[in-house]
Amino acid sequence: KEHGFLHFSLSEIIRDELRKEGLELTRENQIEKGNQMRKQFGSGVLAMRILERLEDGKEYALTSIRNAHEIEQLRKATKDFFLINLDAEPLLRFQRTQQRHSATIDPKNFEEFLANEKRESVSVDGMGQELKKCADLADATIINNSSFDELHRRIAEQLKKFQERLVYKRPEWDEYFIGIMDEVAKRGTCDRGRNGAVIVKDKRILTT
Repeated sequence: KEHGFLHFSLSEIIRDELRKEGLELTRENQIEKGNQMRKQFGSGVLAMRILERLEDGKEYALTSIRNAHEIEQLRKATKDFFLINLDAEPLLRFQRTQQRHSATIDPKNFEEFLANEKRESVSVDGMGQELKKCADLADATIINNSSFDELHRRIAEQLKKFQERLVYKRPEWDEYFIGIMDEVAKRGTCDRGRNGAVIVKDKRILTT
């Protein structure tokens, strides 16, 4: 909200389906329904459905991204997609779930919390939750072991980096020619070291 983003959670798509079927919004039901939807409609279904709700010209913060194919769909839909992996110490994360008072959604004890996380970390068939793979695909990771003020500071820092990345910067001449040299090197026939060279005079390429 501080940075002008509108928030959508991919989990809301799952909860909508559970409400339609008259089922409780328990963690187990959400996981089962999410996996069922991915198997029926494809691994990226939650991202595709959330994209239908987004309006052009607005900025969004999307949460509860739990499958690599969801990331793939979101990256494909917009070039302005930046994925932040938010993490913290397990015990601290468990304590925070308890503070939310979501008795129907969150586990009752730390052991159950850890068991859930282990199950949600890896998906054998790619249709379930695969948090580890999602974390590996992130553009940045924020470790949230401190205060909310510190979290907000780190998020602002990452958003600044993201915005700088979106602004096109014309390369200097040296960077330009080195980039061409790297491309020339890809045509090298030496298996040990594909090197390239570019000979330039007065900012004009004479030969490669």
